[in-house]
Amino acid sequence: MNLSKNQLIITVAVGVVILIFALVFSGIIPGLQNKTTDSTKINATLSFWGIGDMKDAYVGIFGSFKTTYPNVTVNYRAFTDGAEYDTALLEALAAGQGPDIFMVRNTDLPKQINKIAPFPQTQIAAAQFKQYFPQAAGQDFTLGQNVYALPLSIDTLALVYNRDIFDQAAMPLPTSWQSWEDFTAAASKLEAKTETNDLLYLLMMQNGTKLSDNSGKGLVSFASPNGVQALNFYSPLYKAGAIDDFSQGKTAMTFAYARDLPRIALKNGFLNFAVAPVPQPKNAALSISYPSYWGYAVSRQSPNQALAWNFIIAMAVNEATAKDYVEKTGNPPTLNSLIYKYQNDPALGVFARQALTARSWYQADAEFINKTVSGMINSFAKGGIQAIEALNQAQSAINQSLNKR
Repeated sequence: MNLSKNQLIITVAVGVVILIFALVFSGIIPGLQNKTTDSTKINATLSFWGIGDMKDAYVGIFGSFKTTYPNVTVNYRAFTDGAEYDTALLEALAAGQGPDIFMVRNTDLPKQINKIAPFPQTQIAAAQFKQYFPQAAGQDFTLGQNVYALPLSIDTLALVYNRDIFDQAAMPLPTSWQSWEDFTAAASKLEAKTETNDLLYLLMMQNGTKLSDNSGKGLVSFASPNGVQALNFYSPLYKAGAIDDFSQGKTAMTFAYARDLPRIALKNGFLNFAVAPVPQPKNAALSISYPSYWGYAVSRQSPNQALAWNFIIAMAVNEATAKDYVEKTGNPPTLNSLIYKYQNDPALGVFARQALTARSWYQADAEFINKTVSGMINSFAKGGIQAIEALNQAQSAINQSLNKR
């Protein structure tokens, strides 16, 4: 495979950073080592809490780490429900009994930052992190020169379509589309629905809506002409339970993440569906996709912060263990080096490529913002209120709450 000049530069840069991480991890250059530099003499137990993945996803990682730290045990506790995980983590940390390593949503660093022990900037600075992972990860998990978490996978919102419905209608498949205009033309004949607020955020980002201001408090600022345009486009597409409707063959298209695909297949094993990139504005200079994923962080309460960070590095930076995780879980990769290898993969190619164009926005309290925006969407969908009024009401409610804090 011939690489372009830019791809070659990126590949070399990534290789340098991988080498730095490897040398730090192995102790050849100073890094996050415990007081003893002989890893075979370190005796410790690390507690690790994760969401969405069973222990099998990390077996290869645990085994690899054990070869370097034979006397270190990693105890993994799996959660499948996000609300249960949030509650358990909050209670455990409040009681001083939290895990050494825990997972944090890409939108939640502002809320969780006081609970996290950052990676020392003297070892791996944020600038190096941004060279190593896609831009969205740098936006989400670094602040100033500090790195607060490392991702193992980046999921992005994609267009999921029913191949049989498109074929029966003799419509061009979404993989051939060039813009939202192509989507609109298809949606006028074949129904499309979504249940996620993230599509609204994506539309706003794509049309240049400024989602948050520069106040330092993360105040939202989407009540604008561009915000109105995005809400008016989004509203006819919104329907609660849209993914279930798609699974039952009731609609031709929906918007979903890679993590939603097993749910669709489980509900209807005979559904002939495929994935395409999210559409982009016509003649847009840059493509923008929308991410939703987790990073791995070290608790400030951990008595083994150096060791815990070494484990995260070994997990997220080592290409072999990161690839093992991708293969076991089917989750999209996040390392730039793996993204390039998976960009043409039939199952993960769309998500791998979109990881490079994913962009985030600062959310001081993502949970509250999403609840407020959901209420706005429902209120606007019922009618009787103009788009700008709905946006102003939501913006005011969010900003009043953030100002009080």
